[in-house]
Amino acid sequence: MSADTLLWHEEDRVNVKRKGLRIALAVAVGFSWSVYSGAIIPFLGPLFAAQFLISSSRPMPLQKALAVIVQILVVGAYLQFITVLTGDRPPVLLLLLGLIYFGCFYYQANGKGGLTIFSGAGHCGYGAAPQF
Repeated sequence: MSADTLLWHEEDRVNVKRKGLRIALAVAVGFSWSVYSGAIIPFLGPLFAAQFLISSSRPMPLQKALAVIVQILVVGAYLQFITVLTGDRPPVLLLLLGLIYFGCFYYQANGKGGLTIFSGAGHCGYGAAPQF
């Protein structure tokens, strides 16, 4: 079954194409810039861009975007600290990371997470943090 049979209205087709082109452009530009600037993990920025653009057709409000950025930085710094403390003991590091992932998925399964489970370099953040 093709996408044309599912989208009967011309307006729906135009919106889907526009969203697809916006995501493709954001990922292509983000990946190119990351590779050009010599990023260690060049796919991370484009991954976030695709994730946020897919989740909603509307732009994220400025306050929410800033909150996501702050939370990514805080959780990233926290996990870097944990890695420094337990880097010479890989089993302990793996157990701690497993506990963090378990907590993230637990909150997401109970509906206490936000839009995304993962919001950082391999760690849970924005969506999986408890939101009381």
